[in-house]
Amino acid sequence: MDEKNTCSIQSGASFYKINGLSADEFPPLPNFKEEKKVVLPQETVKSMMKKTSFAISTDESRYVLNGIFISLKDHKMTMVATDGRRLALGGRRSGCSEKSQGEFIVPAKAVNELNRLLQDKGK
Repeated sequence: MDEKNTCSIQSGASFYKINGLSADEFPPLPNFKEEKKVVLPQETVKSMMKKTSFAISTDESRYVLNGIFISLKDHKMTMVATDGRRLALGGRRSGCSEKSQGEFIVPAKAVNELNRLLQDKGK
């Protein structure tokens, strides 16, 4: 790397220059509170995502339906997905505390990556 954030790579007869950006140009990463942390078995999350992900909408104009809605409330995790015709709902008890309750939508691309990365064992 040089002072202009250009990375030079040479291997054999090949030579590449890759332009980059300074780390100062990116916003700082947020600090998450430890009290909001929820630990779940990977196999539980993976099986629930597989059971609900088939109903994720692929219609770009209905972007709210392009993912899985996950709710962590009352010591229960609920996942819901729909495309307007099909509805998939799954729920399991979880160890989420009162402070870690919340609701969010996981986009379809993130669901696919999580299904690929999650294993059958572990937390």
